[in-house]
Amino acid sequence: MLFRNLLLSVTLLAVMVLGVSSNGITAEEESRAAAVTSEADDGELALTGLDPVLLVAGKEVPGNPKWTLVRKDLRYQFASIASKTQFEKAPEKFEVQNDGNCAAAISSKGDPSIFTVHDGKIYVFYCTMCRESFVKEPGKYLKPRKTVAVFIFNDVELLDFAGPAEVFSAANSGLEFNVVTVAVTSKPITSLGNMKVTPNFTIDNCPKPDVLVIPGGRDFQIGQRSSRH
Repeated sequence: MLFRNLLLSVTLLAVMVLGVSSNGITAEEESRAAAVTSEADDGELALTGLDPVLLVAGKEVPGNPKWTLVRKDLRYQFASIASKTQFEKAPEKFEVQNDGNCAAAISSKGDPSIFTVHDGKIYVFYCTMCRESFVKEPGKYLKPRKTVAVFIFNDVELLDFAGPAEVFSAANSGLEFNVVTVAVTSKPITSLGNMKVTPNFTIDNCPKPDVLVIPGGRDFQIGQRSSRH
């Protein structure tokens, strides 16, 4: 998958004093860490601003914009520098799973206000019904899915790639396969019928597929455009 881990540093001028704060972090460490935050406008606010580290521990505590970082286009806020440091050491443990997509309907964007913690992981959902279904049968939704890559290119037959993609996507109520589109470059392609489609991946960064779908159409000259075959 494509991931973006953006952490912008700004300089904080402060008077450093000796001593330890109530959370066990020295005043110098706290000031230094507060200087390394992401811009407030970067990324969508995750979990309505709740501290993800404390949420995994079973506590819904609002984070402080003073301690913020962006990971995979989601902006996390923390209640203390200790929480932020803990997140940075093991982000996979505390981040929202599925890059913020619904755990029950993986192709849908999750609502940051609808979430649950299962086995120490945070999941968000498109709607409350999705959350209820997940909570009832989490194993049903967490089962590994096979990846289906549909190769698309200019002048591809629309039905040739859209039809198989829809069939795989609907299999077992959408729980069997993870369907992605892949092209030589990240630029949108134009199918026969003049429909523009932006691929999910290029052939250089696509996750390894279990199934590869190559539809019909004109202009299928992958060998002339990429070093990968």
